[in-house]
Order: sequence, then structure tokens, then C-alpha cells
Amino acid sequence: MLNGVIACPLITVAAALPPAEALAAYAQTVTATGATAPYTFSVVGGSLPAGVSLSAAGVLSGTPTTVGRSSATIQAQAASGCIGSANFALTVVDTRPPTLTLPADISATATTPSGAVVSFNPSAADLVDGVRPVACAPASGSMFPIGTMRVACSAADASGNTAAGTFTIVVTTADVPGRMVGDASIDRGASTHEIAFAVQERAGGADAGTLRYEIGAKGRGRDTVDRFESTLITSVSFFDVPGVSPGKRPASGIDTVLFAGRGVWNGGGGYTFEAVARDAGEPGRGADAFAVTVRDAAGRIVAAIDGTITAGNIASLRARP
Repeated sequence: MLNGVIACPLITVAAALPPAEALAAYAQTVTATGATAPYTFSVVGGSLPAGVSLSAAGVLSGTPTTVGRSSATIQAQAASGCIGSANFALTVVDTRPPTLTLPADISATATTPSGAVVSFNPSAADLVDGVRPVACAPASGSMFPIGTMRVACSAADASGNTAAGTFTIVVTTADVPGRMVGDASIDRGASTHEIAFAVQERAGGADAGTLRYEIGAKGRGRDTVDRFESTLITSVSFFDVPGVSPGKRPASGIDTVLFAGRGVWNGGGGYTFEAVARDAGEPGRGADAFAVTVRDAAGRIVAAIDGTITAGNIASLRARP
């Protein structure tokens, strides 16, 4: 003491302030040393994150609401009235991903040989950022092919945290009785594709049919013919495709068939095929359409055609008992 003035010691104010998680409880203690306790703490400069406050006892606590970095000057006053201060930075982070809500697995019935359009409504919500957009592949409203397909979805918040999930869409064909026959050709450049088929699905679900597919090509001094003949029809599915009309028959309006099976190509076995035929009314030429793909045992395409017939006819008929 000099002339009644108390000489204050150096007061050190300290705290370990790890990052705070947004919207999660946070508590750390600020301490002071160098003078006589107790100390009274206060913020004398800058600011603390929203939702966080400092008690007089030096407890920094609360639930921060905003992501970011805040700086504040904290002062400690000893019982003697001496003071010390220090600058602190507290960073509020968001490390939690959004909550992703996906539909349960979906079953749909194919409306065309291409499959079915399926819509779904996933959602995502983040504690900090609220509702977040969800991206899915394939997207809602896409055409899903016949079979099983996994849909992958994800959502991210503003801090880059990502949530991901999947669900399955299964598209099957309905057992629709029908019968379709065709004897037609498609000219394609120097080649002529000859098609003859007959397929049926009975009310009980039994499939039957045949397919003969020939490709005649004109060459210099030599014409060639490649031939596929079915030995087994493994599936037949009939459709009433919107916008396609086969005419007055059959009453059910069946106009399109998807069928598949196995057979021989140029006399060799081990080949498979998938075909789609469409009866678009009479006359068939220029309206009806046919597509077929023939693959070898390794899945390689050996022959294919997809187009409107240039001669002949495809006819949708009543199913036989």
C-alpha cells in the first residue's frame, strides 16, 4: 500500500472452451487466479453465442442456437476489487446430419412393357436448418422397369452433414388374359426383318407361344439369312397402354404384349430373347410395331430390331380358354 492505494496483483483469467454443438447443452467454467477469491465474472466486451450466458460464478452455460464463431472479453473481479480480463473465442458447430425419412419398400404393377411410373415423397429435417431438400436416384415420378430397383436418397444441411438411405421399388406384371399373333416384316436399309409369333396368357396365368425371327440381308453376289426360333416361352404379359387402340377386338382393349424366352440362333442353342409387340389398329402396316433383342449365353446382343412394321399385321385377339 502506497498513500492508501492498494497495489493489485496480476489476475489471470483462463478457460478451456471446446466447440459447442448447436442446439445441445453446453457448460464450461472460467477460472481466475492471482488474487483473493471469490471472483465475480462478467462479459465486458464482444458477445457470447446466442443462447449462452456467463454467471457471476464463472459458469459459461446454455444451449447455443446459431452456428458460427463469437468472441468476448471476460473480466474477473477479486474480493479486493482488483480485476483481470482475457479474450475468448467460442465456436458453435453443427455435426449432426438431418433426419431422413424414406417410404417403406413400394410394390407397383407395370402399366406398359417399360414398367410403371412410381411417385414417392421422402423428407428430411435438420435440428439447426429445419426442412432440407432430398435428392433421390431414380427420382420420384420416374419410369421404373419391371423387376426390383433400389432407390438411393440423401439430404445435407448447411454445414455439410449428410444423411443417406435406400428403399426398394418392385414392379411386377399383372396376370391379364390375352392372345396376340403377328406375321410382319420391317425393312431396314438393305436388310429385311421377318417376324412371326403367337403368344397367349390364359386366365389361370399359364403362358404359351412361339417366335420366329429372320434377318435377310442383300450383299454383293450373296444374300444372307440369320434365323432365331424359340424353344421355350418363359413369360408373357399383356398391357392396355394409354393412347394405343387395337380396334374393336378384344373387348378388354389389350394392345401390347411383352414376352421372353429361350431358343436357337442359326441352329445353335443357349440364346435368349425379349420382345414387345403392339397392335395399333388396322391396317397394321405403318401402325403396328415390334421390337426384339436376341442375346447369347454371355448376354451379348447378336440381333435386334425396333420399329414400325412395313408389311403384314399384328393382331390382338381374345384369349382361348
